[in-house]
Amino acid sequence: MFGVTTSDDYRPVAWMGRYPVDVTTMLVGVHVAAAVFAAILVAVGGGSILGWLQFDSAAVWSGGQVWRLFTYAFVHPPSGLLWFAIEMYMLFVFGREVERFVGRRAYIALLKWNASSGDARISLCISSY
Repeated sequence: MFGVTTSDDYRPVAWMGRYPVDVTTMLVGVHVAAAVFAAILVAVGGGSILGWLQFDSAAVWSGGQVWRLFTYAFVHPPSGLLWFAIEMYMLFVFGREVERFVGRRAYIALLKWNASSGDARISLCISSY
């Protein structure tokens, strides 16, 4: 419908005082926690663990390491702090609007589809050459 600015399905997940906490806010929190965890791993010398979580199409196809299709979205190298801050700001600002417009369930489905199939589509395209 034209002129509809919110979905019938949009409701905040929780409230912190007067402020609504929606899926996007929780997703930004998970990304920030993952980035802090990655920075701690690199600081204590466990940065090689991040290599097992990043996407690598050869490891997925030949090694059967399917978890890489799901974990790559949350691996943020500590060296890219500025880019990470820009990404999280954009997700926070625009993600809330998308969630408000399409509704919580459709937004979660969109996030799942995008995170689980983004590199899988790239991997399929690369492996066909």
